[in-house]
Amino acid sequence: MHISQSQPQLISSSHFSTNSFSLQRLYAKEERKGKEKKRKKRKKRKKRK
Repeated sequence: MHISQSQPQLISSSHFSTNSFSLQRLYAKEERKGKEKKRKKRKKRKKRK
């Protein structure tokens, strides 16, 4: 975490909350994609067997 001393107010409470919210949404999407991929892979493996 490298924060420049010239802009300490850049990361305000509102900015941090919105940034964390967007990150949470992005992580949720990645988790959903990962779960879907894992399920698809499992189905493919079962079909191959």
